[in-house]
Amino acid sequence: MRFAPLAAAALGAVLLAASPVEATLELPGKPDVEAALRQGRDRLSNYFWRLRTQVMIDGDLRIEKLEDASLAPNGSLLARKTIRFERKPAVVRFPENDPRSRLERPPTPEEEDRLSALGMDLLQLYASLTPERLGAWARSAEMKLPDPDRPGRFRLVGRGLGRPLDEVTLYLDVGTLAATEVEVKTTVQPAVKDIAFLRIQFEPLPEPSPAAVGLRIPKRIFLNMTVGRRRVTFDMETADWRSLP
Repeated sequence: MRFAPLAAAALGAVLLAASPVEATLELPGKPDVEAALRQGRDRLSNYFWRLRTQVMIDGDLRIEKLEDASLAPNGSLLARKTIRFERKPAVVRFPENDPRSRLERPPTPEEEDRLSALGMDLLQLYASLTPERLGAWARSAEMKLPDPDRPGRFRLVGRGLGRPLDEVTLYLDVGTLAATEVEVKTTVQPAVKDIAFLRIQFEPLPEPSPAAVGLRIPKRIFLNMTVGRRRVTFDMETADWRSLP
């Protein structure tokens, strides 16, 4: 099973704070997300971290993984070391002679791996977007005032970032224009068939060195997708950030 990317070191890599703005309800100019992505990837490439990944299928935890990870130049992740990999026992809800068992069969290991690979491919798509692609998207996107449910965050909203029909919302702190969160509504594969929802949350680097002041990291990654009759969820979290030797 391939290594799951931190999706959108690509998007979130508005990882550096942009020019400060006053926390008012007036819309600011758009931040230069293209330059921020280049700078953010370059700075993150000096670190490695622990990545916990849980894959749930139809509401049941199927795969749990703990790895040391680092960032490749194109934004995708490099697996440095697998600390733990667990495949959970299948959950059987009905006895074999129950007619309902034909409709709710647990996935086989092969199906689990196939579904996991689809999710990882989608995460990788958004993780490895080029700065030029992100910049082109931002130029056509619209700056919006904070949503009542998300106070304190401007929104940069647009379509066509990773897939032609996707819808992306980048949340920006009203005081600094630093990225705090990104949400993507998209499809699992290029064909518009199975849908997916991706959310990445960003936080300042814990206990940064003087050289890392202002650096923001992808902290939580959540992916929910439907593939046929299966519901697949990735729940990922980064921790223990350390400088590369």
